[in-house]
Amino acid sequence: PQPLTNAYTVFAGTQYNFVPIQNVKDRYECFVPVDCEQAPGFYKVVVRTQDEFGGKKNIGCAVTVNAFPFKTQRGFKISKKKLQSIRNRGVGSGKNSQLVKQYQKKSPPYKLWDGPFVMPINVRQVTSPFGEIRTSHGFGKRHHYGFDLCEYHKAPIHAANHGKIAKKKTTPTSGNVIAIDHGLGVFTVYCHMSAFDKNIKIGDQIKKGQRIGFIGQTGYASGPHLHLEMRIKDANN
Repeated sequence: PQPLTNAYTVFAGTQYNFVPIQNVKDRYECFVPVDCEQAPGFYKVVVRTQDEFGGKKNIGCAVTVNAFPFKTQRGFKISKKKLQSIRNRGVGSGKNSQLVKQYQKKSPPYKLWDGPFVMPINVRQVTSPFGEIRTSHGFGKRHHYGFDLCEYHKAPIHAANHGKIAKKKTTPTSGNVIAIDHGLGVFTVYCHMSAFDKNIKIGDQIKKGQRIGFIGQTGYASGPHLHLEMRIKDANN
């Protein structure tokens, strides 16, 4: 096969680019996410390529997105005083995609990460799984877009892999939050920190396992924990 100069696929209206696999000649890879709120059904996937001589190919197929029986959590509550404080400061959509969406175009077209992603804390318990459907006062019914991982208050939080600090901010719902850009539009998001590590700032290159903050319950949280998300483009993964 000829080396490619351009290759991408389109799924559910979003384009995802192929990149060369490191240390493997003439092989390419692409990461295509399926949002937890993606409607079940058949979807057409088209791969388009162009080689260095101008040769073009289009490859199409259909994929099936099946419904998943996400668990339902009811009665999630925080104190009225804290809820009112969040409302007074303004309540966002609840989707941390808004925290990384503006940085997607700046995400480098290559991997910054190396090897498997690791847990950023010593997980004592998963208190809320990914995709769980919550009904809570103040926000109504919605999916949980990450994992809630339990650990002692002010325990250290570490980067899940190499990357760059794209966001370091305090928000009404997510509290103290950091987003790390791992390249190719892949981000990890860390929420509800009690404090940021004082040695990091936006734009810093981060190593896997490097401390970025500490466990807390800032924002819309009923107790100390880490809300962890992984995003590819704008999908809730």
